[in-house]
Amino acid sequence: FQNGIILWHPDVAYAVYGDILTKFWATDAERRWGFPTMDEADASRAPDGTKGRYQFFERGLFLWSPATGTHVVHDAIYDAFHAGGHESVLGYPTTDETDEAGGGRMQRFQNATIHWRADKGTWITDN
Repeated sequence: FQNGIILWHPDVAYAVYGDILTKFWATDAERRWGFPTMDEADASRAPDGTKGRYQFFERGLFLWSPATGTHVVHDAIYDAFHAGGHESVLGYPTTDETDEAGGGRMQRFQNATIHWRADKGTWITDN
């Protein structure tokens, strides 16, 4: 197997490769994200026509497109992304989750930004 790895857990194994593997290694690999729960697959087309790939891990969703690169969506921001229909409405993530002024977190997508704060939960703003 070239240009990738196979991660296995007692009863299952999944391949991780390409840009998703690069992001996985760069962001603390299994310690942070756990093991993959599926093989990489084609993702839905975003409103602007962007097409990409995705792979779920135990603690995050890795999304890649040629237009946006690879970014991980996780925790409360993932819950809001999932509730909104994944990339079908918001588009692909264009940043990783980052700190936001006021003590919260945020992640930008092609068409909107998801914000989270402990006292407020999640909300979405247009870009």
